[in-house]
Amino acid sequence: MQDQFQATYIYGVVEPKIGEHLFYKFAHLNSQCFQIFLELVSEYFFDKYLSKINYTYLTPSCLLPLAFCLSLLGN
Repeated sequence: MQDQFQATYIYGVVEPKIGEHLFYKFAHLNSQCFQIFLELVSEYFFDKYLSKINYTYLTPSCLLPLAFCLSLLGN
């Protein structure tokens, strides 16, 4: 009798400076699961950081500083 097993795949992201991490377990390694993972990560970071920004005052000249500031969050 041959052993039966079921594969499990862990999708994850790690922010190396502060160690913040996010992992999800999926049954498949494919583009559909990866798309779901990207959507979950997007929701997590939007809820945690981006939803607190008042976008009313954003202009093209402040987008680069905003991107820089977002990259420094947690430091």
